[in-house]
Amino acid sequence: MIGDQTLDELCSILRQAYSQNIELMRTLDEQFFRADEYVYERTKSVIEHCQEHIEELLLNLAVLYQAQGKDAEAEPLVKRALAISERNLGPEHPHTQTIRHTYQALRS
Repeated sequence: MIGDQTLDELCSILRQAYSQNIELMRTLDEQFFRADEYVYERTKSVIEHCQEHIEELLLNLAVLYQAQGKDAEAEPLVKRALAISERNLGPEHPHTQTIRHTYQALRS
């Protein structure tokens, strides 16, 4: 059951499903379309769009853990969200700074 899985196990399951879906789309492209056309490119863009929301999902889960008093579980999620924000927005961006303050507060 998914509810019984750890976050790492769920991430592993999602990564595996992602890889399988990409391979399936590539196979469909090769069978029914010219290589690198609509199905593969469209699916890839949808997945990339979902990737943009990973930071938000990590922060939401961290807030949930914090509300439950599970700061140790929240800390690595906020750390990962911080890394994503630094990569995407830069270290001086206000959003990145907010996440950094949250992370530092968890470490205190």
